Amino acid sequence: MQPSYRRCRIEAIVAGVLWFVCGCWVVGVSFFLGYAQPARSVFGVPHWVFWGVFVPWVVFFLIHCWYSLVFLRDDSPDDSQPPAGPASTEAR
Repeated sequence: MQPSYRRCRIEAIVAGVLWFVCGCWVVGVSFFLGYAQPARSVFGVPHWVFWGVFVPWVVFFLIHCWYSLVFLRDDSPDDSQPPAGPASTEAR
């Protein structure tokens, strides 16, 4: 397995896990705060919107910024590998 493939696979898995965790947070917190408790407001919006939508968006935006600036890397082209696809023939 090529190192670039392995790196891309790890990056995709991390991105998928972050997406799943954020989705669970938004749906779970919004459901439980929206239906299980009396209506309150935080900064003029319902508390379930603040804690279930606004806070996770800000938190995961910051995580995404860190992830994209620190964790993700650009692969350098590897000249030692032959090009993919059919073998090229030289012009005659």
